[in-house]
Amino acid sequence: GDGPTRLAIADLARPDALPANLATARYAQVAALMLQLTDPTMLATGDSGGCVLDQVVRLVRDEATRHGITYLKLAGQQIVAATGHEGDAEDAMPRMAAFAIALRESCSDLFDDRSRKQPAQRVDFFIGLDFGSCFGGNLGSDQPTSAESFDQRPFNLWGGCIETAGIMAGSAPPGGIQASESAYGGLRLDFLFRPRGSFYQPGVGDARTYVLAGQL
Repeated sequence: GDGPTRLAIADLARPDALPANLATARYAQVAALMLQLTDPTMLATGDSGGCVLDQVVRLVRDEATRHGITYLKLAGQQIVAATGHEGDAEDAMPRMAAFAIALRESCSDLFDDRSRKQPAQRVDFFIGLDFGSCFGGNLGSDQPTSAESFDQRPFNLWGGCIETAGIMAGSAPPGGIQASESAYGGLRLDFLFRPRGSFYQPGVGDARTYVLAGQL
C-alpha cells in the first residue's frame, strides 16, 4: 500500500521538554493559559516570513522557552500552555503570568505592525489564565512510535484549569489577559490587576475575574 499514516501531533514544545512518562492522573497545581486568535482568513495571510499563524507559533515558542513553559499545544486557532504538572509548582503561576504578559506584548507588536501595513487585515487575540487542578497523562501508548508515525510523546492535559483558562480567554477583552479568581489569588502580591466582573463556574458558583495589567 501507501505505507503507514503519519500522525500530526500538535505539540509546540521541544520533544526533550515533554514529560518522559507521566501516568494518567489528577495534577493539583497547574498554571494554565489559553491564547485565542480571531479571523481564520487573516491568520492564513502572510509574506516571506510565513503566514500570521506561523509567526504567532514561533513567537509563542520563543517566549515559552524564555519562561520555562514546557507544555504547548496548538488546536485550530487556540494555543494552550501549562506548567506545574512537571513537579515543583511553587513558581508555576508567576512564570505563567510573566509568559502571558510577554505574549501580549509580542502579539500586540505583531498585529499592530500588520495593521499599519494592511489596515483591513486586523487579527484580535484573547488570553485567559487559571490555576488549579486538571487531568493529564500519556495517551495513545499502544500506537507505533517509529519516525514514520510520530516522534513526540502524546502527553495531554484536560479538564479543570485547562477548561477554565479557555473560558477566561473566551470572555477576555481584545488584546487583554483575563485571570480567574484562583490565578489572581496566587499573583496579586506581585502583579497589577483590574477587577473585570464575574462568571458562573459549574461546581463552584459565581467567581470573580480580573484583567492582568502588568508586573509590580
